[in-house]
Amino acid sequence: MTNADRALDRVHNLYLLQTKLLTSLESDLRDPDARKEVRSAMREFEKLLNVVDWRYMGGMDVFDSLVKLPAEVILKLRTSPVAGSVRKRLAKRMPARAARSAVVRMSRKKKTTKKSKRK
Repeated sequence: MTNADRALDRVHNLYLLQTKLLTSLESDLRDPDARKEVRSAMREFEKLLNVVDWRYMGGMDVFDSLVKLPAEVILKLRTSPVAGSVRKRLAKRMPARAARSAVVRMSRKKKTTKKSKRK
């Protein structure tokens, strides 16, 4: 393979990942597995974007538009809701601060009562 063939192959792979990311922007990303897949595709897209030569893409304006795509995907991932089962698991892992320990609650009560007795 010549250098030009390698560069065109990278551009081709970049465009394939671009179509994958664009379809993910239009799809529902509630499934955690789909979210992982989109994140891995986005990482691979960013790596290829750093390696690819913009002259084989059709110009600098095409390159500039592709640079903006990962930011759009991240925004979609942040704003799309997660499936209910995942939220429930996360809620079970992280209990509320006041419910963590009865000792902490008691010590907080003692501190507040001591201050009121001084007056």
